[in-house]
Amino acid sequence: MIDSIHFWKGTQNLVSDSLARAQNIFLQFLLGIMNENDLRSKPQYIFNVDETVNSADYQPCYVVTTKGSKVVHKVTSGEKGETISFIACCSAVGQFLPQTLILKGTNNNQDHLECLSSGSKICMNPKSAYANAELLLNWFK
Repeated sequence: MIDSIHFWKGTQNLVSDSLARAQNIFLQFLLGIMNENDLRSKPQYIFNVDETVNSADYQPCYVVTTKGSKVVHKVTSGEKGETISFIACCSAVGQFLPQTLILKGTNNNQDHLECLSSGSKICMNPKSAYANAELLLNWFK
């Protein structure tokens, strides 16, 4: 048992070391780009873009059963649900760009805009609800 604990500690150190090296390489690359473009004194030009994927499926909140039951059944939908992607963007000084909702399909349903903030838009992707290069290029424009 003691040998396996020492082995795990050694493996954990290897993972930590390689992660630290990867972070260092990334930070050196990032600092090089920031210095090359004179961005260190201009945080309003630094943006972070994130794509978040959610699934719109039915999930019941509560299950009522008798006290002490060994087996509790849960009623759920057999369907996968609709996949929805959001693209959000924020600058280093806290300036937000309007969010974009990505849906699978070709027919744009404007009813979804009621739930979004002003300026938001909906993009349709015929193949999947994920962003691709074409969608991202159009979003940047």
